[in-house]
Amino acid sequence: MNPVADVVGASGLHVYAEIALVIFLIVFATIVTQVLIRRQSTFDHAARLPLEDDAISPTPVSGIPTTALHAPTRQP
Repeated sequence: MNPVADVVGASGLHVYAEIALVIFLIVFATIVTQVLIRRQSTFDHAARLPLEDDAISPTPVSGIPTTALHAPTRQP
């Protein structure tokens, strides 16, 4: 009883909605696949980091040695 649905059904425009749905599903599956592949290579690299001998220890961004950050403060 919906006049818009009657017009779309009679004119054959429903095919465009189905084509759009198929295109969306293909693009979505491609993006998900690419993210999973990229994530797997990142995890593999991170898993090997503790085993590498030449790994560089992180330096503080502030330039202050970490021992100075944990030094006790003076009480007045």
